[in-house]
Amino acid sequence: MKHARFLLILLLLAACGQPYYRKMNVYGGYAQGTTFNIVYDENAGDLQADIDAIFKAMDVSMSLWDSSSAISRINNSVPGTTIQADGYFDKVYNLSDRIHKETDGAFNPCVYPLIRFWGFSKERFSEDSLRTRQYSVDSLRRHSAWGMIKPAGGSAYIRMSNRAGIDFNAIAQGYTVDVICDLFDARNVQNYMVEVGGEVRAKGTNQKNKVWKIGIDKPISDSTTRKLQAIVELDGLALATSGSYRKFYEKNGRRYSHTIDPRNGMPVEHKLLSASVFAPTCAEADAYATAFMVMGAGKAVDFVNRHPQLMVYLISDAFNGEYEIYMSPALKNKISDPAAQ
Repeated sequence: MKHARFLLILLLLAACGQPYYRKMNVYGGYAQGTTFNIVYDENAGDLQADIDAIFKAMDVSMSLWDSSSAISRINNSVPGTTIQADGYFDKVYNLSDRIHKETDGAFNPCVYPLIRFWGFSKERFSEDSLRTRQYSVDSLRRHSAWGMIKPAGGSAYIRMSNRAGIDFNAIAQGYTVDVICDLFDARNVQNYMVEVGGEVRAKGTNQKNKVWKIGIDKPISDSTTRKLQAIVELDGLALATSGSYRKFYEKNGRRYSHTIDPRNGMPVEHKLLSASVFAPTCAEADAYATAFMVMGAGKAVDFVNRHPQLMVYLISDAFNGEYEIYMSPALKNKISDPAAQ
C-alpha cells in the first residue's frame, strides 16, 4: 500500500464553528489516479488553473495510464529507439538515479517488469496469472536493472530491451507536490499545505494560525477502516508514507506484498509495515519511503543515521497484535497521540 492517508477534515478544520484567524483557499479533487487537497493563503488569488496545468503536465510526462505520455512511449518503444521526453521527466529520472545509488539499488523505478510479473501494475492480477507468466523472476531481473531505460541527451531516452520499462509511481506524486509548492513559493505564498495521494508538504501555519498537523495511519489491512497512529507537526518539511499492509494478495497460503525488492526480484518479507519519511522535498520523502520498505526497519534506521536531513517514523509488526515503533529523536517533540487531540 503506497501513500498512507491523512484525515484532512479532522486535522485542518477540526474546530468547526470556531473563527479562523486567516482566510485561505481550499482546493481538492481527483488527479493522478488519486485525490488531492490543497490549502493556501487567500491573498495569493485563485491559482486553480495553474495547479490544474501542473497536474496535466505531469500526466503528459509520467502517467502509465496515458498511452501518449512520455513514459508510455518510452516503455512501448522499439529497443534502441530514441524517444523524446521533457524537463519534468529529466528531473525525476536524475533524482531517481541519485537515490538509486545512495540506497544501493533499493530504489529502482526500472523494476516495472517485475511489478507487472507479480501482478501489481495497471493490469489486474488473476489467480492463474503466475502460472502463465512467460518469463521467470531471474530472467526479468536482468531487464529490471537501473539503466535499462537510459538517457540519450537532450531529454531523450532509450529502452535497452523489449522487456524493460520504467515506473515513477514511487516518486512522481511527491514530485508533483514539490512543483505545486514551487509555484506557491514563486508567488510568495507564505502559508500552504499541498497533499497528493497522501504525500504532503506544508509551510507556515493553517487557518487557525497553528502549525500544520498531519496524521499517520495505523497499518490496518482493512481498506474500509482508517485510524490514526500519530499526529505530527509539519512546517517547512515534506512527509511521505509507504506501506505493505493494504496492497497485497494471498496465493496458496502465502502473502505477496506489492513492494518488490529490485535486488532479488521478490516481494519483500519482513516486519516493517509502514515507513513515513520526513525530508526537505516530497519527491525525496516519497522515494526514500519506498526504499525503506525494501530495506526493512533495521537498515532504514542505519541509513537515516547516516543522512541527517531525513527523519523517519517506522511501524513494524510485533506479531502479537501490537506495533513496534521507531521514530527519529528529532520527531519526539513534534509527534502527539491522536487520542489527546
